[in-house]
Order: sequence, then structure tokens, then C-alpha cells
Amino acid sequence: MHDLGLTRKVLEKRAREAADFELRDYYGRLQPYYSYPDQLVFVDETSKDGRNALRKYAWSKRNTKAIVELPFARGERVSALAAFTTSGFLAWEYTDGTFDREKFHGAMVKSIIPYLNAWPLPRSILILDNAKIHMYNELQEAVHSKGALLFFLPPYSPQLNPIEHFE
Repeated sequence: MHDLGLTRKVLEKRAREAADFELRDYYGRLQPYYSYPDQLVFVDETSKDGRNALRKYAWSKRNTKAIVELPFARGERVSALAAFTTSGFLAWEYTDGTFDREKFHGAMVKSIIPYLNAWPLPRSILILDNAKIHMYNELQEAVHSKGALLFFLPPYSPQLNPIEHFE
């Protein structure tokens, strides 16, 4: 394979449903405001339960499967909301259960929006995925009150959010 100029790479998964025209539209809307990477703040939430805490790999004797017995119940769910910039994680908030719009808004106002600056300063462009709990007027008003801009990623495009590459 090396003789053919091929190298082994980590496979990037992209949703088949992602539409090229929506990606072009997103870039077209962002481009007039984007000047340098430090302007960008990416936010996303994740949830974990008892089943997620287990490691994916284990040691075992040769020709013997590595097996762990697990409870069938999921256990308690914890959700985290984090903001990520070119410098690393900026802020985070967590909650028991799952973020609904009320919990999401409270976490944004308490822990993330205070770090935003007026455009075109660093941390002045907030980028979220297009989840339904993100799309409401009070969030836009809170972001705009800081002078910052709010953009939503196109549907099925988590590859555009660097925070998605952490597990």
C-alpha cells in the first residue's frame, strides 16, 4: 500500500444526510464576520450514564476474550455543557439528567456567555449545533447583549465542531 502512495489514517465519519448546499450556506454566512480563529467559541453538550464509564479495551490472555459483566440498568445520567476555543476548554457546566431548554439557558447565562466579547474581539462568535433546545430568542438576545454573534452549524455536520472530537 505504501508503494501506491497510500497511508493508514483515522477514518472520519460524516453523515450521509449532510447537504453540500447547507455547508456552503453556513460558510457564506460566517465568512463576512470571521477574521481569525480566536474569535470562535464552540459549545456542545454530552450525556453519560453508568454504561459509558467503562473502558473499551482490556487485557486478557492470548486466545481468551476480555469480558466484563455489566448491569443491564443504565444508572444515573449526567450531562455536561462545554465551551471550547483555540486555547482549549473555556467553561463548562453539568447537570443531573439531561439538558432541557431551561437548564441549557441557565448554564449558558451562568457559565459561558460571561466569557463572550463584542465582535470582532476574541471569543466573539458563538457556534452551536442546530439542536432544537438551542434555537430560541432569549439565547440570541443574551449573546447579542454581549455584542457577540451567534451561528448554528448545518444539520448533520458535527465534523465542523472541534469539541465533537473529544470523548
